[in-house]
Amino acid sequence: WQVLESPKQELEGAVADIAAAAAGPPASLGILAVPSRWAAETSVVSQKLQASSLGPDVPLLGVLQDDGPLRLLLARGAGATVQPFFVNKEELSQAGAGLAKENPVPGVPDGRHASLLLFSDSKVPSTLTRNLLEALDSRYPTASKVGLVVRPA
Repeated sequence: WQVLESPKQELEGAVADIAAAAAGPPASLGILAVPSRWAAETSVVSQKLQASSLGPDVPLLGVLQDDGPLRLLLARGAGATVQPFFVNKEELSQAGAGLAKENPVPGVPDGRHASLLLFSDSKVPSTLTRNLLEALDSRYPTASKVGLVVRPA
C-alpha cells in the first residue's frame, strides 16, 4: 500500500500533488479520502486522478473524512488484483464458520485471498454480518480483513 497526501489547502493544487505522486507502477485499487470541505467535488477529483495518473481501469473508492488533507491510498504490487463481490441477505444467512472450512463462502469468489476489504450495510442485522466475518475467518485464516459500516447520508 502506498499513502499519498497533499498539504495544500486549495483543491486544484492538492489534486495536482496527488496526481504527480501517483504516477508509477499500475495500481489495482485506490481509496480516495476527501475532506468534507470538498465533498461536492469528490466526483471531479476522482475523474481528474483517473484521467491523469491512475487510468480508467483502476477502481477508485471515494470516502469522506471530517478534516485533514486530500489522501489517496493505492494498492500496488506485482500480480495484485481486485475482485469485487456482493453477498446478499440470503447468502449471509447461509454463511457460518463450520461450513466455510470445507465449502466456499456463499457470494464470495473462491480462491486465494491475501486481503479482504469489506463494506457492511448498517441496515443488515449484525448477526448476519457476524456470520459472514466468521465464515471468512474460517475459510481464509491468513487473509487480512479490513472493513467499515456504510451508513446513509
